[in-house]
Amino acid sequence: MKLGKNFVFPGLIMIAFVLAISMFYMENKSVIQSEVTFIQVEKKVISRDQPSIINSESSEDIKINELFFVEDSYTNEVIILDRNGELVKKIKVGNAPHDIAASPDGRLVVTANHGGGNISIIDTTTLRLVNTVTTGSGAHGVAFSPDGDFLFVANEIEGTVSILDTNNFSRQNKVAIGAFPEYIAVTLDGSKIITTNLSGQGSLTILEYNGLQTSKFESIDLMIDPHGISFSPSGAVGVVTNFSSSSTFLLDGLTLEVLKSIDTGDYSEFATFYSDQELWTTHIGSHDITVIDVEENVVLDQITVGETPHGITFSYDKKFAYVPLFESGEVVIIDVLARRVIKKVRVGIELHNSVMVQIR
Repeated sequence: MKLGKNFVFPGLIMIAFVLAISMFYMENKSVIQSEVTFIQVEKKVISRDQPSIINSESSEDIKINELFFVEDSYTNEVIILDRNGELVKKIKVGNAPHDIAASPDGRLVVTANHGGGNISIIDTTTLRLVNTVTTGSGAHGVAFSPDGDFLFVANEIEGTVSILDTNNFSRQNKVAIGAFPEYIAVTLDGSKIITTNLSGQGSLTILEYNGLQTSKFESIDLMIDPHGISFSPSGAVGVVTNFSSSSTFLLDGLTLEVLKSIDTGDYSEFATFYSDQELWTTHIGSHDITVIDVEENVVLDQITVGETPHGITFSYDKKFAYVPLFESGEVVIIDVLARRVIKKVRVGIELHNSVMVQIR
């Protein structure tokens, strides 16, 4: 988690607070220890073709009707850009949005607002804020079920996961998990919900999906500081980044068993699969993206993007990647084939996560 300029907690005090509270939870949670194979990744940079330049007047790009949504945790806004990085609109949301997700049908975009303990719901057809719903203290991570019927919110400070019925968002339930949950994801078969937890030595919490009756199933102690979590396009593999070291964990997409750990570089913030084999990770220390072949354990490329890159979002045709920079308020656009930055657009102050939506 990154605290914006509107947060004034000193880093050392926050760490001490987290460690103290987490000791309580560590005494009460069930833990499954995982034996992990650590794999050193070979660095083998592979060159690719020259980049294609984004032309705002390109008829090909204009016909592709997709919008890029990114949060600004300082101005409390969702900033909407077109595929070419041109500003479309800014929408006020709750206090300090930290995560964002789109419904499977693309009709809704939801932000988890850490400072407000709530979520903001945006209609992507009208590009208007349509609802604000309280979930819990420190709302941080957010994810939809694959069928779009339910929304899951990780409430970090409260130590709970909120489950909301997306028909009206008024029906909801909470599951207490402790452990300071940060980010949340759902397996592609919809059977399990998983959170990355800040407490103690770092853990994952797995919930069994059952609508509003979803309940805690088990915890996995990874002995790290787990941060971002996502799944490959087929759902066969999951990935968990480690904010405090170079270890990134690959999980079985169905059982969530830890398959192996790979070295993706220091301070891995988030990771997104381009394909089941190719993984892109952001690093706040080296200000770059590492592209890795997870089957061959080879670094394919490293792309310098700028200070404190957050999550990576691909366009629907996979031609472009979009990376928000927290410190500079810029969105970096990368030509995926060439693996080269082709555009930077300053749109805000403190950018967090993002999502691409195809407008029908």
